[in-house]
Formats: sequence, structure tokens, C-alpha cells
Amino acid sequence: MRIRQAVAGTHAGAVRTFNEDAVLRLGRVPLYAIADGMGGPDAGDVAAQLSLDVVKRHAMTIRDHNIALTRERSAEHRRALQRSLDSVFNRASQQIREEAARRGKSVMGASLVLCTIADEYAYIAHVGDARAYLVRGGTLQRLTEDHTLAELKLRRGRIQATKIKEVEQQRQHCIFYL
Repeated sequence: MRIRQAVAGTHAGAVRTFNEDAVLRLGRVPLYAIADGMGGPDAGDVAAQLSLDVVKRHAMTIRDHNIALTRERSAEHRRALQRSLDSVFNRASQQIREEAARRGKSVMGASLVLCTIADEYAYIAHVGDARAYLVRGGTLQRLTEDHTLAELKLRRGRIQATKIKEVEQQRQHCIFYL
């Protein structure tokens, strides 16, 4: 797969005056990530950047998995990439927890979405409500589902999609397009 353009869009949203988002583009790996911080000033932006710092530190391991997948797209190589991405997410979470404790913050975290490309396949991992979309042929396709209570209620039929739209208009937007 050839990435023609990777675009990350962030917005402070309708409620906040500051943007707690962070973006990482490592085209040579290739690895793209976006983090949406939470916790207010001096917390959300730090959490977002910490998570991307962890991603960056593990970029060469991810690249090695990409190379292996390019050579042989086997279940073993896909599982190895998945374990590596799980490890990155767990380490980012640990770093944020440690920093929150050091700062005496009770609320500090970040949603994270990342995408890596191996041969003709995109591998996406995410947590929280940061999103990945695919733009192809003028069509926008959402690739991830939010890890939120509202999304869970929507999937279970307990609320209508219009209620989600009302909530989305008020929340910070952090979107990753491929």
C-alpha cells in the first residue's frame, strides 16, 4: 500500500480553549499516531505527548515487524505485531500513570490511535475516542469504534445516534485520516 498523504486533524472542541492533542508521523517506518489528552492544563497535553514518546521509542521494533510481514504475511507475524502494539499501549499507560502520580493528578490520560503499513495492509491499534478514517475515492469510512460509554450504549441500542452527535459536537475532536 502506498500512502499518498497522511493527515492528522485536531481541534480543541467547543468546550476547551486549549488543545491537548499530539501527532506523530514517521513515514520511513511507516508509523502514524495521534493522541488526544485528557486531564486539563498541564496534564492532557503531557499525557498525549508521553504516549507518543513511547510509540516513537518502539518505532524500530514495529518497523522490524513490518519487514517480517512484508516478507511473509503469516498469522505468526501478525500476532507478533499485535503483541508489540499491545506492549506499546501498556507502556504508554504505565508512563502516564507514573507521571500522574508524580504530579499528584487524579485525572490524566490519553486516547491513542496508531497505524502502521506493511506491504498492502494497514494495521490499526487504538484506545479511547481518537479515531482512524480511510479516505478513498472521495468517500470517508470510519475504521475504529470509540471506547466510550456512549458508543457502547449505541451498539446495544440503548441510545440513538442523534444523541451521540450531540455529545460529539461538545467533545474534543482528534481524527487520523489515511
